[in-house]
Amino acid sequence: MFWFSVAVCLTLFIVIGFSSQILPANSSDSLAIISAKPNSDYNQTFEELGMGVVYDFQMTLPQADETWVKIWVDAYQSGKEIQSNPVGVLSYGLSPNEYEEGHIGLALVEEEGGNPLLVLYAPGVKTLPSQLSIPLDIVAGGNITDYAIGMEDIHLTEGETKLLAVHRTVKDSAHLMDWNDATARQTMIQESETALLLKIKVAKEMPETK
Repeated sequence: MFWFSVAVCLTLFIVIGFSSQILPANSSDSLAIISAKPNSDYNQTFEELGMGVVYDFQMTLPQADETWVKIWVDAYQSGKEIQSNPVGVLSYGLSPNEYEEGHIGLALVEEEGGNPLLVLYAPGVKTLPSQLSIPLDIVAGGNITDYAIGMEDIHLTEGETKLLAVHRTVKDSAHLMDWNDATARQTMIQESETALLLKIKVAKEMPETK
């Protein structure tokens, strides 16, 4: 029953993403326009069902038929990047639609007796649930959930990479600084037991697989 609920939620995410593909009057010159949605229905559903944590975003692709999107998660343990990075990748693009908008994000699904499962999703696509290779208790008190961008729109241009969110666990008190500052980011990673960094890159060609 639990996995049925997870599957239904993720399917609804994708259906909703497809349902909002309407060409606007004025499209942006940017390849992607993104904003954080920490209070979306997705987040509330996961919280109410006790399934885990969701980092949800609204994304518009004004040139969807010419844009390739790569979303991935890099993991760090004890301040060091793990060798198997990225721990999750979703790569798609060159849509038949000129314009697309919908939800993208990361779901960390609580798995009883094991490390959580990671799912990346976007309109029409999602990754299969994959178990993290590093220990991460997403319901423990030492968890810190951070959106690296705000609820205002940000614009991504050709070849630009952007950090969207970070999920980390800490033993003691931790700094809350600007994730977009390279020095501050390194400090916060170093003081974390584990850290998952959700990133996105948009381009006009298919990226190389890592």
